[in-house]
Amino acid sequence: MYAMAEVALAAIDLVTLHMDFDTGADHEQIVARLLPRVAAQAPGAPPPSTTASPAGCWRT
Repeated sequence: MYAMAEVALAAIDLVTLHMDFDTGADHEQIVARLLPRVAAQAPGAPPPSTTASPAGCWRT
């Protein structure tokens, strides 16, 4: 079970810290830095993957 409020606040913090006036925050960098925090919430689960449907990724 994931604490989604904690994940959301961590994502907001990461985006805020990595914002750039010209380009904004890099999506891949934010997801890569957020995945370890998500993985730590469920130590017995398989590690999150960036190839499946990780949290925070928009799939079209």
